Amino acid sequence: MLLAREAEVLIAAQRGPLDDATNQRASALGLDVSFLADPFAGEPFEPYGRDRNPLSVNIDHFSPTTLNNYLKCPRLYWYSHHPGLVAEPRSVLMERGGFLHEVLEDFHAHEPEWRPLESDRQREWLEEALGRRLDQYLSRMEGVLDRKREEHQVRTVLSNYIRFATGMQRVRRLGTVALERRFHLQLDGAEIVGKIDRINDVGDGQVEVVDYKTGSGKSMRWAYESYFGPELSDVQLALYYLACRFGFDDDGVPLGFKPRFLSLWYPKEWVWGSIREVIFSVGQPAGLKEYRERLLTDDDLERSRAVVMEAIAGIRAGRFEPAPRDLAGTCVSRFSSCPHSSICPYGGQPPE
Repeated sequence: MLLAREAEVLIAAQRGPLDDATNQRASALGLDVSFLADPFAGEPFEPYGRDRNPLSVNIDHFSPTTLNNYLKCPRLYWYSHHPGLVAEPRSVLMERGGFLHEVLEDFHAHEPEWRPLESDRQREWLEEALGRRLDQYLSRMEGVLDRKREEHQVRTVLSNYIRFATGMQRVRRLGTVALERRFHLQLDGAEIVGKIDRINDVGDGQVEVVDYKTGSGKSMRWAYESYFGPELSDVQLALYYLACRFGFDDDGVPLGFKPRFLSLWYPKEWVWGSIREVIFSVGQPAGLKEYRERLLTDDDLERSRAVVMEAIAGIRAGRFEPAPRDLAGTCVSRFSSCPHSSICPYGGQPPE
């Protein structure tokens, strides 16, 4: 036995013309005759291709996250920002990552209080600050997660970070000059709005741009291919670099920073006597091992900017056909699934 709406979809999907007798019978059964006669009825949610794509898309601004979604798969971007779909709830990993970012911001907002202390006292200060925030977070998550296991996860990450922050630094870091700095960047008439986790003073009028990564660490080779390589898929660091040089804050004041390093920090992993760091140098190398540092070329920086502009052009032109890449969060990835697989008709599968 079918519900009326199920029968309507099955009949409409056959795409055959309905004569008067069939229409009368359908109407008598309580079916929606206008739906059955619609040539596009019964198609998957938001069909694409040919004349079904929007002619143009007018968007106020873009962000690093939305542009990365488009690079993963244009259809992922379309569904993620579709007004007719409910936003996906925050995952446990997102909640944990948000809390870790809050704690690290708190650590460095109070940097003048602990930085002048000896290393042991620095660690004590930071451990006490962690304790004040941790109980509140664990209480909030208690109904979702095992409290002891989650406490172990969080303490491991932040203990690694505290050891790192109070230990020897492999590049000169004179202090934090900005935390969670919002920016507005204009690129060929497109506005991009984002937020930089942290900006460090490294001397000589230059800065280090830091992006915290609370998940598992990645190698230098993987990071370069993702952020600046020929097939790059993440424009976050490239946009941070451009924002530091050419962007403005919320009040329209130029940021006016000169990036010396673009760094990814992975406090979850403790390797080679420190948290895992991936450092991209601009201008000249710092002389670190090749697994920690890579000097970016002008071609790397120009390529990443070009990819940003291509993504913006694709969105504005309404090009949202599925084109999933083998990246986390798409239907062809072995490591995670697309959050919109239940409504997307593409139905891609990971390679055998």
